[in-house]
Amino acid sequence: MNYQFLFFDLDHTLWDYDKSARETLRELYEGYQLQDKVAFDAEALQEKFFEVNYQLWADYNIGKIDSEYLRTQRFVRIFEELGTDKSLIPANFTYEYVNGCPQKPHVIDGAFELLDHLQDRFSLHIITNGFE
Repeated sequence: MNYQFLFFDLDHTLWDYDKSARETLRELYEGYQLQDKVAFDAEALQEKFFEVNYQLWADYNIGKIDSEYLRTQRFVRIFEELGTDKSLIPANFTYEYVNGCPQKPHVIDGAFELLDHLQDRFSLHIITNGFE
């Protein structure tokens, strides 16, 4: 077959979502000085985030929840599952996560080299199931 177009999923294929999310969560934890307000550390926040986020995305992908629910309830569930009242979630925490994480420059090892190798032979495109 003679392919003209190659499509790459962004998260976990080119962009290192996990590393970006972990870094963003640590920055938010430290920036909001959560160590003085909650009974969990940054690592527990990161681990619980991936557990809850994975489940919410699975629910979203089968139509069980919508994007608004995922975004508004993700940290509510995380904080509650970590034994912390949702009232302790900083007001802009979700907003800062959603806007900060995509700004992280972390890519999967070898991604740039792969794209450089392919760019003269194919029309390259990035797709994602993310919201924006």
